[in-house]
Amino acid sequence: MKLATIGAAVGYESESSFGKVFRRVMGISPGQYRRRTNESTRPVTRTVTVPRTGRPPNELRADDRSGVAR
Repeated sequence: MKLATIGAAVGYESESSFGKVFRRVMGISPGQYRRRTNESTRPVTRTVTVPRTGRPPNELRADDRSGVAR
């Protein structure tokens, strides 16, 4: 599945924006994640707490992101 399709499905209008947030939250790029999960049966996982701001993810400001687990 294309990165733009996944980003759009979770509320991002831009593939670039989704990729940047994915890298910040997961610690690796979407392409690296895909390669790792294709090479092994254990996917890389991380628990993420999404702030409840009422705004779509692509409109979060820096001060809203404090709830993101790292």
